[in-house]
Amino acid sequence: MPRELAYTNECVSVISPGGKVFNDYYDIDHLSDHLRDLAPNDSEAIQGYIAGIRQFAKYDMMGELIMKGAPAALMHLPTAIKTFKYFKPTMADYATGFSDPFLRRAFSLLEYSIPECPFGLHLAKHASGYKGDIAWPIGASSAFAGSIARRYEELGGKIHYRSKVSKIITKNDKAVGIKLADGTEAYADIIISNADGRKTLNELLEARYMHSQLVEYCRDPLDETNWAVHVFLGVNRDLSREPSSLVMLLDEPVTI
Repeated sequence: MPRELAYTNECVSVISPGGKVFNDYYDIDHLSDHLRDLAPNDSEAIQGYIAGIRQFAKYDMMGELIMKGAPAALMHLPTAIKTFKYFKPTMADYATGFSDPFLRRAFSLLEYSIPECPFGLHLAKHASGYKGDIAWPIGASSAFAGSIARRYEELGGKIHYRSKVSKIITKNDKAVGIKLADGTEAYADIIISNADGRKTLNELLEARYMHSQLVEYCRDPLDETNWAVHVFLGVNRDLSREPSSLVMLLDEPVTI
């Protein structure tokens, strides 16, 4: 880093079975005009949506917490309090404010097609895009990770590839090292797991540090969670004029 970045014009787009398209543009002036063209009778819902994005764009509490800590974030508390009301309704709840059938259906699916997602989370992400904080690194994830690795090595770091970790070694309830699949052990002052929580707690730490809440978090979700199927294709054509993310509404469900 730094890397050349590519920006997208819209947060997501939605297309109806009949070909009507809603582009959730990051540029809120463009977005406002676009929404009014699609649904001229829904000015109240449109104004509320634009106002919410503007409210979230006034500060970046998450960034303040990460970079400067709680005291800096607390300075923005008066502004943050005004955004709390947006976290009570879900995407589906806010969608009911539109009389236009297409937008009523489209709005509930703007955030990863999850109608139950809090409306405030979508506004926060949209505000980040509006301020120019959301972009894709040119070269994608491989080039991005490679640049971090090179910088780390320039600073004297050493990376061990193809070294599968099978266990986190603990002493007096503190992580002190790792054990590799080939039996090799390595020790360090700080051990950071880049695995997910379930893998880290259940396997690498052998479930020795679980309590009831963590057990609940880590139970198998497959029986209850209806996740999507993601298929990624590399297509040899210019897609620059296409939406960066597209939700396609269907008249009939598709079962895979």
